[in-house]
Amino acid sequence: QVKYPYSLPPSEKVKIWNVRAQRRLQSYLSAFINIMENSATNIVQCPPQSMDQ
Repeated sequence: QVKYPYSLPPSEKVKIWNVRAQRRLQSYLSAFINIMENSATNIVQCPPQSMDQ
């Protein structure tokens, strides 16, 4: 159990945790989107004749 240096009501603790979770989720999402965009541009840049071989 996490001990806070200051006492907070449970609702405030939940709010803080939600904000942290959302930030982490957004950073994961942006990294994932970057990877997807990079792979998509790599596929587009491939010459089409290499696919036929």
